[in-house]
Amino acid sequence: MILGTEYTYLPRSLGGGGWTASVLQVMPAAPLAHQLAQCRALSGPVPETELQVTSLIQFMPSFPCVQLKVSALGTFLDLHRSRAKTIVAVRSIVVISFLSLSFDSTFALALTLALALALTLTLALTGVTPLSAHRCRAMLVKVGGTSHCSARLAVRYIVVACLSLVLLTNLVLRRGIRFTDRREAQQISIDNAATKHHAVWKLMRDAKAYQDAKLAKQSHRLETAAARYRERRGRHPPPGFDQWFRAAQEAGAIVVEDFFDRIYKDLTPFWALDPAETRRRANAWHHVVRVRKGTARGDGDTTDLVPWLELWTNLVGEFAKFLPDVDMPINYLDESRLLVPHETMAKLVNKEGRERRMVDVSQVTSQYRGLDEEDAAKSDPYEPSWHGPDEQYWDLFVQTCGSDTPASGVKQVRDMSGLPTFPRNYTPSYAYQGYVQNFTASRDPCLQPHLRQLHGTFIEPISLSSTQEIIPLFGGSKLPTNNDILIPGAMYLDQGEFYSGGNSHGSSWRWKKDGAVWRGESSGGRAKQHNWHHFHRQRLVQMLNGTVLSRAEETGVRPETFELPSPELYPSLRRRRPGLGQWVKRVADAAFVRMCSLTECPFYATTYAIAEHLPMKKQYEYKILPDVDGNSFSARFRGFLRSTSLPIKATIYEEWHDDRLTPWLHFVPFDNTYQDLLPLLDILSDDGGPGDAAARLMAEQGRTWSEQVLRREDMQLYVWRLLLEWARVCDDNRHTLGYVDDVKEL
Repeated sequence: MILGTEYTYLPRSLGGGGWTASVLQVMPAAPLAHQLAQCRALSGPVPETELQVTSLIQFMPSFPCVQLKVSALGTFLDLHRSRAKTIVAVRSIVVISFLSLSFDSTFALALTLALALALTLTLALTGVTPLSAHRCRAMLVKVGGTSHCSARLAVRYIVVACLSLVLLTNLVLRRGIRFTDRREAQQISIDNAATKHHAVWKLMRDAKAYQDAKLAKQSHRLETAAARYRERRGRHPPPGFDQWFRAAQEAGAIVVEDFFDRIYKDLTPFWALDPAETRRRANAWHHVVRVRKGTARGDGDTTDLVPWLELWTNLVGEFAKFLPDVDMPINYLDESRLLVPHETMAKLVNKEGRERRMVDVSQVTSQYRGLDEEDAAKSDPYEPSWHGPDEQYWDLFVQTCGSDTPASGVKQVRDMSGLPTFPRNYTPSYAYQGYVQNFTASRDPCLQPHLRQLHGTFIEPISLSSTQEIIPLFGGSKLPTNNDILIPGAMYLDQGEFYSGGNSHGSSWRWKKDGAVWRGESSGGRAKQHNWHHFHRQRLVQMLNGTVLSRAEETGVRPETFELPSPELYPSLRRRRPGLGQWVKRVADAAFVRMCSLTECPFYATTYAIAEHLPMKKQYEYKILPDVDGNSFSARFRGFLRSTSLPIKATIYEEWHDDRLTPWLHFVPFDNTYQDLLPLLDILSDDGGPGDAAARLMAEQGRTWSEQVLRREDMQLYVWRLLLEWARVCDDNRHTLGYVDDVKEL
């Protein structure tokens, strides 16, 4: 079926206008051609303007959505009086309808109906009057044997008018509902007397106050940004800071100096190292993004490897013309690799602090020495002493913890065959009434030694190749005490649907399914017969399995991977018992989509079933999206934040964006034991109650904020500023390199 046009010839001698057309009905192509032939026989050649309309309508079959929307116009036009204006108007509606399809369907329909109304008014004002059914009947009655034609036109006109009215009413009601939903969500009073006693509402209030205080320090002028840099960093900004700031302004970026704290935490120890040796090691690494004379290129053999080097090189290439010559060596493993002992790091940090100074403006230079010597040397990659898979990662990691932390001196559990052990009545210092309050501390395994047998990273990571030396290495994530330099994860730069959902960000909250969904692989480490029940992803899937929970309730035997939440700590779950499993079946859907084969992992046969892959855009149909670590960080987090759903996140990994996201405002954090996961679902999935409204509010705030600070432009600006700083760290004149144009005259 295609969109067709019925042509009726009304002789001008009878008061007609010649050819008339109604963009109204759907008919097969053959009858359309036959009818046009009959019309030509009656009147001779079809005028050029009518041929244009015919061509336009024959062009539409491949656009069914536009066909429906254009057909909703239902307007009979007298083409004789203003053929050219009508042709242009109809074409404009079709073209703009095509463009509107890139938005949601409601917007497309609204735009088309608005254009239809505008077209009708324009035609009326320019003297082109609609050919009404009444007028058509008056003209046709003078021609014998045409009464049925008059009746058909009248019926069609009425049907189209009714259809347009129905569509317009539906549009108004839907838009009104969505507008009301948004207004209600934004006006939720967290101080509501019935709910203000609950921890979650306090945490949301605190998060809003924290965010407001941070945004009060936003810089809108170069002079302000440079002054705040000096105040926070204790030295002048690097050369090129002015170009960086102007680019940030042009990109509409929110510039708050706090957002870049991660850069200075990562680079601090390198200020205490010999810059010449740092340059040589960076230059000679296996995979390097190089900038030379304003052009970026990626060096290194990436055969059979993921395209990370290409993705990062392309990002740097977008602003390379503003950079000095610099080398960015890349970590090509999922896991972070630098584990410098705490005592060594403390010495480096202290040395950097002693040497940091604000040099006199007269001594400042903006000229870098360049990397010609390093390029000419063509040195072999520096290979530190690597620790391999025969060693326990936890025993290496714990050496990075301070002597005053709970994990200090704690050895790895040697026998993982028993069930995982959870802290009793766990009330960590970073939590408030059982819910994560300090997200930074909640990610730190130095504060949680029990994670050594609750997270795959410490049990048996996929790849273990770590060093206790500090060498320059850039990567997408790291543990809090690792010494890698963070950049946006390569998968955040991939525009494909797998990690981001593509252009789909989900429907409005009202139309989402209540509850949570999770799909993923059984990644996170090498699971084996004796240790699989200690892994974090296996715990997540079992905890969100209603059948497992029902069996635990009925038998009193704890599941292999988790313990039920404490009713003393989370009293709200008492009302769910018995029946906790049935409730979880209603509000959660979690499954693995890929695991090791049953030949390799027969122990999974009676525990987990494989589900079909669920694209991200399908996951966005649910209100709540749990997000946990894999082999390292989860590359889906940015996509979740940009969706219309609410991410809830547990992780031990740090990323580039941490300083610009606020937990309990943009997403919900949960503990790495997952003890608070079910209580959170109980609060947030209350079927339209205050918890659901709070979840909707955080989802909307998270999406709005991520579209302001997690764009590709924001990742560009972060890496741009990082490389300005890194180039300075690697220069022999680093203490006198700086930007001082804003203070030269002061």
